[in-house]
Formats: sequence, C-alpha cells, structure tokens
Amino acid sequence: KITYILKPKEPYYIGNVVIDAGNPVLDSIIREHQKDSKVLPGERFSIDELDQERKRLSTIFRNEGFYAFSPDYIRYTLDSFSDVSSINLVLEITKQVNGEEHAIWTIDSIEVYPDYRVQQNNDTAVNHQRDYKGLSIFWNGRLRYRPSLLRQACFYDAGEKFNASLYDPTVQRFASY
Repeated sequence: KITYILKPKEPYYIGNVVIDAGNPVLDSIIREHQKDSKVLPGERFSIDELDQERKRLSTIFRNEGFYAFSPDYIRYTLDSFSDVSSINLVLEITKQVNGEEHAIWTIDSIEVYPDYRVQQNNDTAVNHQRDYKGLSIFWNGRLRYRPSLLRQACFYDAGEKFNASLYDPTVQRFASY
C-alpha cells in the first residue's frame, strides 16, 4: 500500500497582461472583446484558460473577416520571475506561416451551381446564368429552384467581410434543398 500526501502550494495569479498583436486591427478587436476574457490581471492562472482564450479570439477574428486565422497564431510568453505569486503574460499574434500579415477577406462574388453533384462528373460548361440580388446562378436545363429561395439560403453578401459564423447556416440551408 502506498500513501501519497499532497501539499499544494498557493496558486499563481495573472499579473500584467501585455498585448502584442502586431496589427492595429487585431489589437483593437482584442481590446474591444477583452471584457469577456478570463485571462485578466488578478484571475487565477490556468493553462486551460489560455487555450480557451486562444480559441475564443480565433473565433472572433474569423467572424471579423480574418478567414485564414487559427488559434495557432496566438502565442503566450510567461514570466514568473518578477513575483512568486503572479505570472505576467504577453499575448502575441504571430504572422501567417508564409510570413504575411493577417488580412481581412472580403466576399468578392457569390456563385451558385444548383445542379452540382459530388458523385458525378460535373462539366463546368453551363447553359444558363442569371444574376439575382447579389447571386450569380449557373445551371443546365431547367432551374429547379426559385432564385429567391437560393438567395434566402445564402447568408453572405458580395462586398461584405468574411464572417465564419455565417458559413454553417449557409451550408445547412443549401444542403436542406
């Protein structure tokens, strides 16, 4: 029989939090949403909370037009040497893998191919095309859906910045037709 005796030390708390976004737009988005963060001075330090914060910020950035953003671009540097009970954090946004700055993506145009089928050979030549309220609709033969119905399915509009939160509802609506 083995008996373990645990004597937990005092927990660490977050000291200062410095934001180094390297991009004024990302910096302002972080500051705008900082009130919802759990990574704040005085809060109990937790690696899980840092990871949740990376995911939370990544979701916000993708909803603000940063299509290619992922939590992997958020890095923390920890400093616990200045005070025994607190940890100072630097939240840094790194550049993309290719070395480029993060950029906002804008929807240029929206094309809908209602005849498209994954399982069959889809010839890219179409017989018909119609523009309807920001959608370019391409089809062969008879159009099986009213353009207004296709427009209702798409939550995006040309000229708007990308918003990741609109992707799933758009896909689900089209898939239901």
